[in-house]
Amino acid sequence: MLGAVLAWLGRRQVVTLAGESEALLERARAQADAPRASEARLEARVVQRTQELTLANQELESFSDSVSHDLRAPLRAVDGFSLALQEEDGARLSEEGHEHLRRLRAAVVRMGQFIDDLLRLSRISRIEPRHAPVDLSALASVVAGR
Repeated sequence: MLGAVLAWLGRRQVVTLAGESEALLERARAQADAPRASEARLEARVVQRTQELTLANQELESFSDSVSHDLRAPLRAVDGFSLALQEEDGARLSEEGHEHLRRLRAAVVRMGQFIDDLLRLSRISRIEPRHAPVDLSALASVVAGR
């Protein structure tokens, strides 16, 4: 009878150990899958953010073009009217009037250059930067020499 009890207890321990090992294996699989799941979530977020960034850049480009057009239209009008005034009524204008027109037309040119520079800056900010070593000592010498 003692042998049967010991055999029964032995089988029960084997079954218990088998059950525990199955739980341990399942827990180990879950721990192994956790980094993969985290990596997949991270990759999905990267894809989503990349799409959002692409859309934002497209909207920025559209906005830049719109602003450029909206700023240039009144600038062309001011330039056109000042040129017409100079051509049609230039003989009747005083020296001071001619100076005002010259300054006005120069300001129109500067504003046009400013708009061009802003557009170039908006395009440059969307370009992938290139990394290269820079000799700061040589650069400082050039700047100091100016």
